[in-house]
Amino acid sequence: MGSLRSQNYRMSTAETLMQIRRQHRFVVLEMSGAKKNVLDLPIRLARPDIGVLTLIRREHYSAFRSLEAIGEEKGKLVLRLPKNGVAVLNIDDPQVRAVGERCQGRKIWIGKDKQATIRLLAAESVWPEPLILKIEVAGEKHTVITGLHGEHLALSVLSVLGIALALELPLDQVINHIQKLAPAEGRMDVVSHPDGVTFVRDDWKAAHWSMDAPYQFMANAEATRKVVVLGSISDSSLSPSQRYPRFVKAARKFAEIVIVVGSDALKALKARESENDQSVQAFLEIREAARFLDRTLRPGDLVLLKGANPQEHLVRLIHNRVKPISCWRDSCGRLEFCDYCPKLYEHLEGQSDKLMSSDVAAINTEHQWIPSPSGQILVVGLGNRGDHYFNTPHNLGYQMVERLATSFAGNWSEGYGGLVCQAEVAGKRLVLFKPETAINHSGQTVATALNQIDAGVSQVVLLYDELDLGLGKVKLSTTAGGSSHKGVLSVAKTLHGQNFARLRLGARPVSDKRDALQLALEQYPMSCQPDIERGLSKGEMMLREYIAQL
Repeated sequence: MGSLRSQNYRMSTAETLMQIRRQHRFVVLEMSGAKKNVLDLPIRLARPDIGVLTLIRREHYSAFRSLEAIGEEKGKLVLRLPKNGVAVLNIDDPQVRAVGERCQGRKIWIGKDKQATIRLLAAESVWPEPLILKIEVAGEKHTVITGLHGEHLALSVLSVLGIALALELPLDQVINHIQKLAPAEGRMDVVSHPDGVTFVRDDWKAAHWSMDAPYQFMANAEATRKVVVLGSISDSSLSPSQRYPRFVKAARKFAEIVIVVGSDALKALKARESENDQSVQAFLEIREAARFLDRTLRPGDLVLLKGANPQEHLVRLIHNRVKPISCWRDSCGRLEFCDYCPKLYEHLEGQSDKLMSSDVAAINTEHQWIPSPSGQILVVGLGNRGDHYFNTPHNLGYQMVERLATSFAGNWSEGYGGLVCQAEVAGKRLVLFKPETAINHSGQTVATALNQIDAGVSQVVLLYDELDLGLGKVKLSTTAGGSSHKGVLSVAKTLHGQNFARLRLGARPVSDKRDALQLALEQYPMSCQPDIERGLSKGEMMLREYIAQL
């Protein structure tokens, strides 16, 4: 038995372990290393005998700020194995190799390097043929025919073989069984539709570094026509206006049609070669993308779905072709795939009363806002995207909301034109939000997020820096008030001045009398860090008390 449906978080790990029975000989667990110390509890609960570490990439980079920090967290899985434990390690990844060299127990190296215990000699995956590997183990060569697709999954196959060696299982028998293995759901998962359209689901997540592999698979594939559907692309240092055109242009090298879905979709239209170029399509709402696909796809098409499941739930594009679905919410916050959600084909009461993202502009024009309380609280931290803005006064709102995410053990993902993190405090459900628009133009992005979670203005808490307040001081108000902060003014204007909670984080260092414009984007010196920490700590305490009273 093992982890179900890519559910790799702490609670899902605990739930899996609670289902272990006497008849189970092995348990296979996937563990998430999404933030610092998040692996401590699952490792303590599971006490694994074998640890597999394949890649250390920039995924979750915003939570760690360096590859070394990511490696330190993920490395715990193999560094904390018992003395008789076995670590299966990718020798081709420098970060993994560095972690592996610190392991005290037995190590099984996998990869292309000549020093690998299980050496990959060749891998080929040309659709519709499956992935085929040629490997060498202890001087003997083997051919491994799999039931998978995509050359990058060769690393997963090598990991399975590494586990087999660790368990001293007959290698030939394991190789024969690998052909029967099906891909994990949403990870290069092939779904053939009765109308002759084939979907390749790689829609669990879409970190920018993971894009090349499915693209390479599509480029090598033999198909009548190739189509790519993109959702949110995360963990990139590029702004959305740079990120989406780049990946669309890369897809256009092999695909006849590229479709982008989500709050940043329109930015992808920059990749069009001319005004008449219809090969690139963008839709803010997935329902519109579904309509386009329904009238565009034809037998023989090979369609790659690549996105982040919690944001777009791209699998609905497949379900809707079988039977019209009921749920078209742009971001419901659920982590699991729609296949297991009762709302997929359930009639949604009062759908006409809910606002869609396309209605936001019209509402603003009419100078009104229609609250639709859902019980969720939108906590917005104002700041500017980019490492060069880190540790500046104008990014205290970002720092505050990041601190909350860490305290509440939440995971960041892309959505609503920024980064989103779900959390729960005092029985209240929070949506932590970092807009990725320029700080002075945050209003429309906040309005979009508010609309998408189906909440009212009274359920907004805005966190921002205040240069008229001393560093380390914090003030919380629940009514509209004057402010010279252009980001706050943008939000207030978009929400038409209605009252929402505001947490003002003092940003001016003691005795610094310079103009606010000079201070706003200048990095704090080390001497200011104690005051910053005091202010963030006080801000968290105030927010907890405020939320508990709501």
